[in-house]
Amino acid sequence: MNSNSAITGLNFRYKKLIGLIEQLNVKISILPPGRIRIDRHYKQPYFYHVDETTDEFGRRLGPNDQQLIDDLIQKQYFTKVLRSAEREKRFLEKLITQYPDQLPEDVYDRLCPERKARAVPIIKPDDEFVREWQNRPFKTKGIKDGLPRFTTLKGEEVRSKSEKIIADHFYLNNVPYKYECPLVLAGETIHPDFTILRVSDRKEIYHEHLGAMDSEDYTADIPRRVNLYIAGGIYQGDRLFMSFESLEYPLDMRQIEEMTRERYR
Repeated sequence: MNSNSAITGLNFRYKKLIGLIEQLNVKISILPPGRIRIDRHYKQPYFYHVDETTDEFGRRLGPNDQQLIDDLIQKQYFTKVLRSAEREKRFLEKLITQYPDQLPEDVYDRLCPERKARAVPIIKPDDEFVREWQNRPFKTKGIKDGLPRFTTLKGEEVRSKSEKIIADHFYLNNVPYKYECPLVLAGETIHPDFTILRVSDRKEIYHEHLGAMDSEDYTADIPRRVNLYIAGGIYQGDRLFMSFESLEYPLDMRQIEEMTRERYR
């Protein structure tokens, strides 16, 4: 990670907080006024509605007020989330303006050519790390003769038009990836469709495109494959991501683009 990618990550988080704060303000505004107070007698909870029409103890709510109780508890939860988001937003505002323009990872790249030629970097720059990762040899699964094959912009052969579209998207957006690179999970070797190097934390993540969801033979193996990932400590939404396709629901590149923005950088 360099200073530019760090600032990009902070700005992304900041924008997400802005959206969350706006969403919470709207939700809170349509909920009933006041707040809920909970009192307990002999382990039995009693609910009280406190607003400008009551004193500090509030009006006791009964069986017919269940929706009001739910709304006020939800409102209190939203309010706490809002306060937390606003605190983080203020913190990020200060952090972004004061963030150093040079991180330890940047120092080597900014040396003059004479120093750079002789210095041994203690932290590999991102571009060198990515280059070494991409140049590490591996043996693909291979496509049998007679089966369809499509050539990507990177010059490799993939099994479907959709995989070509996804691969070309990664290539054009500078997402380092390997197609069908072998991965050993629970003693079994599988070949994920795409092994991606997430540069921000230098972790390998995996994208599986399930492109024949109409086929019972194809879908029958999906649970076993996912269970292998889990057995290997790779979980959906963390290091495993999936896209789906059927005749009725073709490839939606908007989902791939969102994954790229939010998870693959």
